[in-house]
Amino acid sequence: MRWNAVVPVKAWRSAKSRLELPPDSRAAMARSMTLDVLDLLTAHPDIAHVVVVTVDADAAQEAKVRGATVLAEDLGLNDAVRHGCTWIAQHRGDGPTVVVPADLGFLTAAALSDALAVLADVGRAHVPDLSGEGTTLLAAPAASAITPFYGVGSSAAHAAAGFVRVEDVDHVVRADVDRLEDLEQYSA
Repeated sequence: MRWNAVVPVKAWRSAKSRLELPPDSRAAMARSMTLDVLDLLTAHPDIAHVVVVTVDADAAQEAKVRGATVLAEDLGLNDAVRHGCTWIAQHRGDGPTVVVPADLGFLTAAALSDALAVLADVGRAHVPDLSGEGTTLLAAPAASAITPFYGVGSSAAHAAAGFVRVEDVDHVVRADVDRLEDLEQYSA
């Protein structure tokens, strides 16, 4: 099975606000993680197409260079996910779709392949972050079946909306980087 991927990208200058770093360092870290995720997705054999939703002109250019479709919109996270999924439903045959956050700083191609294989067997599903409260991947057999509830307590909200909770994946799939401690804890 080949997937479409939606990647919402916050403007790098305002991203990672919970990291206790100077603004330029936060922006550089957000940029680095985003480009790593885009490089992985656009070259991955299980990913047919990548849609990036962002207002950041630099992120948009980097995504285009990598062959992704860019929807240049200034939207909050959940609206960006919905917008990307709507585009896939209208332009890519409404096929299997996964939302991949741009801050999965430790994600590998092998870990993503394994996670996608598990998600394909489940149907509508989500992968909680390592805290168990947030959400990293959100997936469904059709883009139109994705209803995002990212934010505080998103794992519980996704479960309540019928997205099966899938924890049996490599920890790097669950390791989003929100705080400096995450860099140390997740890299171990």
